[in-house]
Amino acid sequence: MNQLDTKVKQIEEVLDEEYIYIDSLGKTHQALMEKQEDKVRKTALKLLPVMKKIHSQHRYFAGVDTNYQSGRGPVFKHDTSEDQLYVFSVEDECPLLVDLYNKDNNKYISYRKLLQEVDFSVVMDSLLLVLEHHEKLKRGYQKAIDEMKAALNKYEDD
Repeated sequence: MNQLDTKVKQIEEVLDEEYIYIDSLGKTHQALMEKQEDKVRKTALKLLPVMKKIHSQHRYFAGVDTNYQSGRGPVFKHDTSEDQLYVFSVEDECPLLVDLYNKDNNKYISYRKLLQEVDFSVVMDSLLLVLEHHEKLKRGYQKAIDEMKAALNKYEDD
């Protein structure tokens, strides 16, 4: 028991200092979370004119970390256990949790909630993907056209 008493005494001596340090870490974490939220919000609003143009053309948005697409806006994550998509709603100008089977269960979420569920880099990269949207569409169509021409050429009579 003497070893335990010694260990308790050692911990007691440093515990107050440790909790002061832990509190400072918590404050730093909070400040960085707020900076990330602000960065996502400002980036989404800067990109809004481009997103509205894509939306007005009835095009689908993608994301960098999922194969799902949405007409609502950039896709951040597909939650397979709940069958929900985390997206940025162009119409509502905010993050939205989309229930894939019941649209009545769709709900707006905070930027904080979004960043708790989706990595900051994935959110940012998915938002910035809208800047390449038209190029990706052109490449997709061109690839399909090239493949169709090649298939036709294979059966052309010379």
